[in-house]
Amino acid sequence: MKYGVYEQILGILCSVLEGYSAVIFLPSIDASGVPIFNRDSTENEFSINAWFSLGDSIDCTSRVKTGNGLVGWIVRSQEPLLIQNYDRRKNSLGYYLRNADQSIKAFMGCPLKGGIGALCLDSKRQYSFSEKDQKILQLFSELISDIYIQNNNQGRYQEDASYYLALSKILQLRGNVTSWEEHISKILSYTLEATGFSYASFCVTDSAQERYFIECEVPKLVSDSNNSLEFPINMGLVGWVFRNNNPVHHGGLESAPAAPMYGKGTSAYFQSLILLPVTYHKKVQAVFCLASPNHLDITEKMKNFAGMVADQLGLILENIFLKVLLKNNQRQL
Repeated sequence: MKYGVYEQILGILCSVLEGYSAVIFLPSIDASGVPIFNRDSTENEFSINAWFSLGDSIDCTSRVKTGNGLVGWIVRSQEPLLIQNYDRRKNSLGYYLRNADQSIKAFMGCPLKGGIGALCLDSKRQYSFSEKDQKILQLFSELISDIYIQNNNQGRYQEDASYYLALSKILQLRGNVTSWEEHISKILSYTLEATGFSYASFCVTDSAQERYFIECEVPKLVSDSNNSLEFPINMGLVGWVFRNNNPVHHGGLESAPAAPMYGKGTSAYFQSLILLPVTYHKKVQAVFCLASPNHLDITEKMKNFAGMVADQLGLILENIFLKVLLKNNQRQL
């Protein structure tokens, strides 16, 4: 169970209303622990987040979709439900192990705010719940909703803080590193720490825009696999970004296929990707890459943060070009 406070609330609820089992359904989460929920969708999936029971027959792996069973009906209708004489032949609770709900005689449930789930309570006694009990259950559902929303907001604040800290570190690198290679490497490392991605690279193209090169990667993945660090401009998703001057945001869903970042035949296949073009003189001179073998939730805040990092890399690239141009001019003199 994710939040111990939920279990305490459910224990109190069962004690006050003399219930047998109490269950909280909340949005299911993806592989990275992020809730999968679209307020406008009618196909959301909910799973048991916490429960309290006087028995041991709760199926903690239960999942319910909007509209399915009693729990799904509560979520879809956003209305409370009270059944004084529960008949399992007509309705499905959806949170007990097979046939374990035969002794349940009464049920009531309330939706959580914003369609984020449902709070359910049952009893082994018929007519054990009243309308007054349902109002009490509704108060508990509002409390649980507030806790869940507050926890999610806290996660967003933590996300903001991690991005702010990373940008601060990146800005402080100016004048404190001995080479631009070290500069880029540290930028990639700070970005990985803030976003949760596991791989980052900075790719640059040649003057003819025919090939691109992995200038820096953290950690060393392609360079340690004895593969070439040089690729044709028409190869892989990185090559596509070079040619089209458009970003790529790939992944976030478990159904998304692994994508060949540098093209087929390389070891760099990832489920989640952010690839951003870095332009200079209206041409894509580099591509900033973030990748993960896992499914990550690519939020708008993450996209914005990655864009800011790409801008910083663009400034470094511009300085490099200016230094090269200055050296060439000095040689001509």
